[in-house]
Amino acid sequence: MHNKYLKITGKIAIVAVLCFLLIDQGKLNFSLLIELFNDPLLLAKLALVIIFGSTITVTLRWFFLLRAVGANYSFWALYRILWISNFFTIFLPGLIAGDGVKVLYLLRNNPLKRRSPILSSMILDRFIGLFGIVIIAALAAFPALKSFPDSLVIRFFAYLAWGVLLAMIIALAWLVVPIREEQDLIKHLLDLLPLKHLVNKVYKAFSAYRGHWGVFFWGILLSCLCQLLQILIFYWLTVFTLQGSLDAAMLFFVLPFGELVQVIPLTPSGIGVGHYSYDYFYAQVGLSQGADVFNLYLVVRIGLGLLGGLPFLLHKKEMIQVMEEAEQVQQAAPEEE
Repeated sequence: MHNKYLKITGKIAIVAVLCFLLIDQGKLNFSLLIELFNDPLLLAKLALVIIFGSTITVTLRWFFLLRAVGANYSFWALYRILWISNFFTIFLPGLIAGDGVKVLYLLRNNPLKRRSPILSSMILDRFIGLFGIVIIAALAAFPALKSFPDSLVIRFFAYLAWGVLLAMIIALAWLVVPIREEQDLIKHLLDLLPLKHLVNKVYKAFSAYRGHWGVFFWGILLSCLCQLLQILIFYWLTVFTLQGSLDAAMLFFVLPFGELVQVIPLTPSGIGVGHYSYDYFYAQVGLSQGADVFNLYLVVRIGLGLLGGLPFLLHKKEMIQVMEEAEQVQQAAPEEE
C-alpha cells in the first residue's frame, strides 16, 4: 500500500518538475489554448477523428483479437469499455489502471470467467499497436534521410526503426506458423531465462494466436490506419500552431518516436515527458513548438476523456464493483484454464 502511494507521489513530483522546466524555458505558449477553443471547426474535426476514427479502429482491432480466442463480445460493448478505461487512465492515474478496468468488466460479463483469452488479447493488442507505429516510422525513414542526409540523429532513429521492424517481423512469422508445444524451440529457450515464469506467461499469451494469420493481418492494418489518423490530428495541430504549411512527410517519421517515448510509464498521460519528446523530435526535422503541439493534443484528449465518464455513470454500480477489484487484477497474468 505504501509503495503504491509512494509511486503516485513520485510521478506527481516528476510532472511538477518537468512542467516547471517547460514554463521556465519558455516552451509553452498557453495563449494557443485560448486560440484553439476559439476555433470550433478545428475542435470539431479533432473530436470526429478521435471518436469515430481512432477509437473505433482500436475497438475493432480488439474485437477481432477477442473473437480469435473464443471471447465473443459485441463491438459496441467493447467500444463503451474502451471509453471508460480511457476515463480512468486519464483522470485516476496510478490509482486504477485502464487495463484493469477492461479485464474486470469483461470477466463480469463472461459467464465462463475465462481470464486467459482476455489477457492474451490485451497483450497482443499492445504488440500489434506497436507494430503499426514501427511500420510507419520505418517507411518514413526513407524521405527523412533524403531530407536530412547529414543528421546523425535521423540516421540513428532510421536504423533503429528498421532494426525493430525486422525483429518484430521475425517474431510475428514465428507466431503465425502453427507449432506444437513440445516442438516449440523458443519456449524451451525461455525456460533458461531468470524471469522465465513471467516471460513464459507473456509468450503463452502470444501462442494463443498461433496460426491466426488473418487476425494479425487485419490487426496490423488497423494499427497502421490508427497511426495515420494520429498523424492527421498532429498535422492539423501543427499547422494551427505554426500558422503555416509544412512537409507532412516529416511528421510520419517523428510522431511514431514521440508516441513510443510515452509508452514509458513515467508520468500520467505523458505530461512533461511527452512535451519534451515532441519538442526534441520536432526540432530534429526543423520544426519548432513541438511542446506546444503536444500540449494542445493533450488538452483535447483529456477533454474528450470526459466522455468516458458518461457510460461509467450509466453503469455506476457495476463499475464501482469493478474498481474495488481492479487493483488485484493489475498484477494478474494468464492462468491455466
